[in-house]
Amino acid sequence: MTLRQSLPWLLPLAALTGLSLAAATRPKPLVEPGLQVAKNGDVLDEQTRQPIAGAYVVVRWLEESRAGDKVEGQCLSRTVVRTDQHGHYAIPAPHLTVASEHAETRYFWDAYAYAPGYADAQARAVHPRPVASPIPGSQTLEPIGLASDHAVPEQRVGILADTLSRFSCEPFAKQEPSPIAEQIYAEAYAAACLPEPNRAAKLLARLRGERLGDEPCEQFRQASNMP
Repeated sequence: MTLRQSLPWLLPLAALTGLSLAAATRPKPLVEPGLQVAKNGDVLDEQTRQPIAGAYVVVRWLEESRAGDKVEGQCLSRTVVRTDQHGHYAIPAPHLTVASEHAETRYFWDAYAYAPGYADAQARAVHPRPVASPIPGSQTLEPIGLASDHAVPEQRVGILADTLSRFSCEPFAKQEPSPIAEQIYAEAYAAACLPEPNRAAKLLARLRGERLGDEPCEQFRQASNMP
């Protein structure tokens, strides 16, 4: 067979080889280890190292995409549980679909805890680190420490607003009111409005994302359906 005769066959072969090389070198999304694994751990009082029963724990699974200077994200899933009498929690594995070929896309997760009167002692920017797990098929995380919060009312309401955003998947999406939101609303109202309104009352709007007028305590109480 002459070169002229074989050329029609060589061109498709070269094209297929080029496609294969391009697919092999195409950037893959960054997927954090343990993304789709069940998780467990403990919530402790930072001072006493005693377990905190009934604390709320949230794990969120997040996607972040970049296109030039533009960054977009979404909350793929969220699970909220409460600790048992030993301060232990367990989060089941999520059912996520990770895009196989999306350059500049990152998949990651985070975890936070909340209990009335406490604040996250570590003020973490990332989730608790995994440690060796005695439970097959589940990732054990280092304990989440909560410290007794003695902040002034204005600081406390600000902390509660940040906590609510972590439990509600913000800034990716807002969630409907939930037991954790109602608990945070009640604590914020007590800090800002009882026994009488103080300067923290003007910060209550942050929790609901709504504009409050001249009587923020009364408007917040009514909007939050508190007695």
